Amino acid sequence: MRTVSQFGVDRRRSRIEGRDGRTLLLAIDHGLPAGPIPGIERPAELLRRMRSVPFSGLVVNAGLVPSVSKDIPPEWGLVVHLSAGTLLGSRPASKVFSSTVEQAISIGADMVSIHVSFGAREEDRMIADAGRVTDAAQSFGVPVLIMAYAPAESGRSSDDAFAAAHAARAAAEMGSVDGVRTIVRGCPVPVVLAGGPRTVSEDAFLESLRESVRAGAAGIAVGRQVFQAPDPAAAAHRIAEVVFGSNRPIPLEAAR
Repeated sequence: MRTVSQFGVDRRRSRIEGRDGRTLLLAIDHGLPAGPIPGIERPAELLRRMRSVPFSGLVVNAGLVPSVSKDIPPEWGLVVHLSAGTLLGSRPASKVFSSTVEQAISIGADMVSIHVSFGAREEDRMIADAGRVTDAAQSFGVPVLIMAYAPAESGRSSDDAFAAAHAARAAAEMGSVDGVRTIVRGCPVPVVLAGGPRTVSEDAFLESLRESVRAGAAGIAVGRQVFQAPDPAAAAHRIAEVVFGSNRPIPLEAAR
C-alpha cells in the first residue's frame, strides 16, 4: 500500500517529468559554485526569454528563487538545489548544504536536488548527507534528484562508463530517483543527463543527446548549452525537439 507521502512524491514528480514522461530542466544553479558566469548575469531576463520553451522545470539555488519567482512560467516545476561548494575553495567537489528541505518547501519546491561527488575524499559524508535529505524530503512527499558525479579530473567529466553507472546506481540505492545504455540498464530510477559545458559544437551536442535518449535516458538538465548559446531560446527549442522526439525543425523566428 502506498503511503500518503508517496502520493505526494508521485504527484510532484509527474510535474517535473513533463510530456510523455520526458524531463527537460533548465539549470541556472551555477552562480553559487562558479560566480556570475556569462549567460546568467540577469537570470530573470533569461527566464523571460525561455517562456515559449517546453521546459518541465527549473533547477535553481534557494537564495535566487525570490528574485526570479515571478518570471518562472507557471507550467514549469521548481527544483531547489540544496548543495553548495565553490571554485574558490580548495576542495570544490566537497559539497555541503546551503539550505534545507523545509526551506525548499516553503518557497514552493516540487523537487529538491543534491550533489554527491563519488570518489571524492568526503564521499562518505556526502552519502550520509544525501541519505538524511532523502528521508526528510520523502517524509514530506517531495521527490529528490541526486546529481551523481563519477570520479574525474578536476573540471572535467568522467568518461568511465562503469564509474558513471556505479554512481547512478548508488544514487538510486539511496532512494532517489553504450555508456548511457549501461547506466540506464543498471539504474532502476529515471536517469536525467547533465548538459555540461559548451565544449563541442551544437550539432555534435544534439546528436549525442539524441543517441542518449534512444539509449533510454529520461531527459536532460541543461544550462550552459542554452544560456551561453548565441540565441538561447533557439538553442533550447532545438534541445526540446530532441528530448520530446519530434523531427520537425524549429524556425528561428518561432523560437524567439
